[in-house]
Amino acid sequence: MGNSLLRFAATSLAAAMLLAGCGGARSGPEGSAAGPGTPRKGGVLQVATIGNPPTLDIHISTTAIVEQVTFNLYETLFALDSKFLPRPMLADSYQWENGQRRLVIKLRTGVLFHNGQELTAADAAASIGRWLRLSALGKQIAPNVAEIKAADAHTMTIDLKAPMSTLVAALANPNNEAAIMPKAIVDAAGDKPLAEFVGTGPYKLAEFAQDRYVRLTRWEQYVPRAEPADGYAGKKEALLDEIDYIPVSEAQTREAGLQSGQYHFAFQIPQDHYQTLKGNAELDMLMTKPAGWTTLVFNKQKGPFTDVRLRQAVNWSLDPGAIMKAAYGDADFYRLDPSLAPKEGPYWSDIGNDRYNKRSLEKARALLAEAGYDGRPIRLLTTKEYDYQYKTAVVAKQQMEEAGFKVDMQVVDWATLVQRRANPDLYDIFTTAILFSPLPTAENVFLSPAWPGWWQSTNLQQHVDAFNAEVDPARQKAQWDEVQRVFWEEIPVIHLGDYFNLHAKRRELKGYQSMPNVFFWNTWLEP
Repeated sequence: MGNSLLRFAATSLAAAMLLAGCGGARSGPEGSAAGPGTPRKGGVLQVATIGNPPTLDIHISTTAIVEQVTFNLYETLFALDSKFLPRPMLADSYQWENGQRRLVIKLRTGVLFHNGQELTAADAAASIGRWLRLSALGKQIAPNVAEIKAADAHTMTIDLKAPMSTLVAALANPNNEAAIMPKAIVDAAGDKPLAEFVGTGPYKLAEFAQDRYVRLTRWEQYVPRAEPADGYAGKKEALLDEIDYIPVSEAQTREAGLQSGQYHFAFQIPQDHYQTLKGNAELDMLMTKPAGWTTLVFNKQKGPFTDVRLRQAVNWSLDPGAIMKAAYGDADFYRLDPSLAPKEGPYWSDIGNDRYNKRSLEKARALLAEAGYDGRPIRLLTTKEYDYQYKTAVVAKQQMEEAGFKVDMQVVDWATLVQRRANPDLYDIFTTAILFSPLPTAENVFLSPAWPGWWQSTNLQQHVDAFNAEVDPARQKAQWDEVQRVFWEEIPVIHLGDYFNLHAKRRELKGYQSMPNVFFWNTWLEP
């Protein structure tokens, strides 16, 4: 069910992706005697990240810094290929039954967790159950799930209350992913953060040293799929001995370390440095388009922005063009657009264009007066660890104050921001980005009333539910248009514009495939 719909969406979105770097993942002979360009085992990969991940529990975190580490550690039942179609990963096969209300998943046999235990349907069922309870995307799906169970040792079933065309794609979604873990670990944690981080991926956790590094090592008993590597799907090989993720909060320090050879890979290179660095013969600049969109998220549970008029006032007070230019510098790395889904894909819409990028201090001030704004300082949380977020906050603060707001900009490290944004008593607005996903309900975690910001909207939910259930592409697109219409009426977050990521690597790192989600299986280091 829904295969034609998924292919329709994925084919359009695949054309949008600019895959840069040194080419796709490859496999071949191992050993030190291999010639140049031949995959080989060995070496320690040094990766400069923007900061320390606050957790490695991907079920409870939507942050990129957590995903970047755990993507090599955990696996999912399905994975997206290079055309963003879901393919079996830990699943061996699947089929729909009972009028498209039961998804039957046969698991691969012989797959081992990092603790040596074999993967069973009981592990998968427990993991998916936890993901449905705790993840932003899972909470959108959970109300339609009647039962999850292990039918036998390697068969699990998901029974739905109504057909859901997007379920397999959701289970393949790489952000806040439906990672599979041992049932004993899931049961021990319950709905609290995990105490152990054990997956089936090609690399296993060796050490999590807070504020120093996260170290992954090769899982020698990893069982790869037989199919050729394709996007996030297919065969995975752990060729590196070790991957060290090292927090380096200053972008200039990450960049300097990359150029000196201290690091092999660096996340979040400032986009305005692209023109200078692209001529360095020792580096590959990795641009991903689309990557996501930049946003300011309102606390809609407590405080001034429970009043939609004040959210609308912020929207009218801002100039997205000036903010995006300050945040990204080089115009090749951002795009002004009202759509919640990228322009290259099938869900793009210009609904909201009459309210996007139409700064009006007159309208903003009128709404401030109508809402009775009393001059209370607006607590704006941001971080310098993501350079674009800090620059976004600086310009937004200035523009909001021109409209009549008072803004208290609080600069913290990213881990602290993530902690504070989960507490409605501690902020009014925070900076972040919404990551690209082929499935728009997965991309837009802010749609979940459980995600920080807490958007509760009856009008929204009916259209999200209809979108998830619909199998006809035209009718599904119509439901997404209605989601966007409600968005621009209620302004749960500020949509500033699309951005395109810039990471960089040294050329001795081979086999790297540039995709929206970074991974290091099938990569190796040449001397």
